[in-house]
Amino acid sequence: MERRIDVYPFGGRPVTVTPTDTVLVVSPPLQEYITAQWKPLSQKGYKSGWLPLVTKLRFSRKKADIVAGAMTYAQTNGCVQAILNDEPCAPPRINNLSVSVIPLTSDGYVLLSRRNPALAHAGGVWNFPGGYMGSIQFDRANCDAPAYRTDPRLYDIRAQLDLRIAHQEFHGLQPEDITFINGPDRLPDALAFGTYHSFEMELGVVARFRKTRVELTEHIRRYEVEQGKPEHTEFTFIDAGDLDRLLANQASLYAEDPRTYRSSNPTRQIVLDDNIGELAGGSLQQITGTGPRTETRERLEQRLGLRIHDTTKRITYAFPERY
Repeated sequence: MERRIDVYPFGGRPVTVTPTDTVLVVSPPLQEYITAQWKPLSQKGYKSGWLPLVTKLRFSRKKADIVAGAMTYAQTNGCVQAILNDEPCAPPRINNLSVSVIPLTSDGYVLLSRRNPALAHAGGVWNFPGGYMGSIQFDRANCDAPAYRTDPRLYDIRAQLDLRIAHQEFHGLQPEDITFINGPDRLPDALAFGTYHSFEMELGVVARFRKTRVELTEHIRRYEVEQGKPEHTEFTFIDAGDLDRLLANQASLYAEDPRTYRSSNPTRQIVLDDNIGELAGGSLQQITGTGPRTETRERLEQRLGLRIHDTTKRITYAFPERY
């Protein structure tokens, strides 16, 4: 498998998601694998909600449009497991859609949390809080209802952000505690698509929190304690001025195993591939006023296959509707 991080910057333009009737179609061997992987989860009561399936990214000088059909969580779970287990039927990556909130605290730090090393998917890496855009965000009990495949809330970036903030990692914060740096109608900064840890698409959004490092940590820990099984085991904060150094260090850190690698230096943590792309594609610029240094970007291009695609002109990028 080719290892790389594809990045599509939005450049401060308004971003919309346009739904279509497209539903992911998979090959018979992959469908058999998906069914087998989902059976034990279904028996435990899990519901297979809907997620956006990105089929096109359309850019013009004034706006960006994400064209999306839908896929199920069962399909996502099966495809991820197939990739991790090197199954012959596995797709190279999954063009579903997640959203990441990059938290900037009131005292000038960015929060990173470490995923549980025991997780099969991206275990041990450090990332920004986030997760799938999905119907589970607005109706957990009935998220698999067929009608939700076309529900506008599934494709609304701001609605999904608000639901995540209200009910998940940032539960308990008030709307006035959070300001989106790029403006409420110009979200997000970039879309990243890595094949080191994630194998999935993610949007990066910078949010300024009216909370200090300590206060924000307390909110997230409280949420994960309530869930009973913490997804993240550690937290750290990086001075916003050190983010370029964090990016530059990724070029050498990807030779390490994130499940066993340890460092007390916040700038030497192994960061999720999509988060690297989001920072390089616009979020670092939003936080500090400047993007990655030339030498940082070149190191990431040479070592990690970082590709920041041209989105400054009218252009369309297409992605699979069949695996």
